[in-house]
Amino acid sequence: MPVLLEPKAPDTFLERVKVRPTRAGETHVATRIAETEQASGERWTKLPPLTTVNPIRRVKPGAAVLLAAGPQDGQVVLAYQRYGAGKAIALPVQDSWLWRMDAAMPVDDGTFQTLWRSCSGGPSRAFPIGSPWRRIASGWSLASRWCSRRCCATSGICR
Repeated sequence: MPVLLEPKAPDTFLERVKVRPTRAGETHVATRIAETEQASGERWTKLPPLTTVNPIRRVKPGAAVLLAAGPQDGQVVLAYQRYGAGKAIALPVQDSWLWRMDAAMPVDDGTFQTLWRSCSGGPSRAFPIGSPWRRIASGWSLASRWCSRRCCATSGICR
């Protein structure tokens, strides 16, 4: 897990958070939810707030915070870290489904699906079929980029 739990967390904690990308998250492929960085940044501002019951403020050495909330981005919303041939992510919010089901979200909005596909290694617009993964996302592990056919396992290119 790329985050550190607070040693003395309060017994009850509930915080409503307005999520925004950090500096690292503005350019990271996992948090790109629109065609361009600028469009992605604008879309993040329009998403409904979420809630968290975990006061996560710190990450482990080598981990990157991609999404945060609160004053000075104090609450970690999405963190990732490479681990062996794969990656570990932490999304310590309890209702990311609101980005799909909230009444304010347009029916055809694909933000929820795009974010989860990017984080889980599924297909997304950021990694089109036929693209060499090494060139598109340096630092993003091979194990996380396999397609459903597993052709990337040997060649590094999805066919």
